[in-house]
Amino acid sequence: IIKSGYYLWERDELMNNIDPRAQRSKTMLINALIELMKNKDASKISVRELTDKAQLSRATFYLHFEDMPSFLHQISMETFNMLVTYTNQGNSDVLSLNKTRTFYIRYFKYIEENKDLFRMMLGEHGYPEFRQMLLQRGYDEYFAILEPFKKQIEKEIPVDILVCYIISAHTGLMERWLLNGCKYSAEYLAKQIEYLTI
Repeated sequence: IIKSGYYLWERDELMNNIDPRAQRSKTMLINALIELMKNKDASKISVRELTDKAQLSRATFYLHFEDMPSFLHQISMETFNMLVTYTNQGNSDVLSLNKTRTFYIRYFKYIEENKDLFRMMLGEHGYPEFRQMLLQRGYDEYFAILEPFKKQIEKEIPVDILVCYIISAHTGLMERWLLNGCKYSAEYLAKQIEYLTI
């Protein structure tokens, strides 16, 4: 069962008078997707396979989604947007250097709470669009963070190379952390990233 990240999202939707049956159906479909992606690429899973695994009718699926690509896109967008919302609590749109640890603690906590979904979406049978969303968000954040220091940094290295290096390292670390069962706490990982990066 998907843990608190999605349950929090479901609860928020219920508060906005969204049909709880629709939310339960979506959760069942996401759980089924996670199970199927253990052995098959997300892009090759059919609606029938998904609904059979979720023990739902195809009519229920088509009540909410046009097809599998639209389902995968919507789940990716909702997961990504929840991650952004959760990590940016109390922060302005642009992070500053002194807020990075708080940001990454929230970032890793949310991912850990939804680790099965993130592990599958970023894994061998994952959904490339989802990974690209995470990378692009990281690029945008760090270009903004480093903008005040750009002239100083570029005496040594182009900022775009530095940002690409940072985000590739962070993403690789996060993926390895997921693969190894999140053996380090979110707080510990955030502290190490702050040390290595800043």
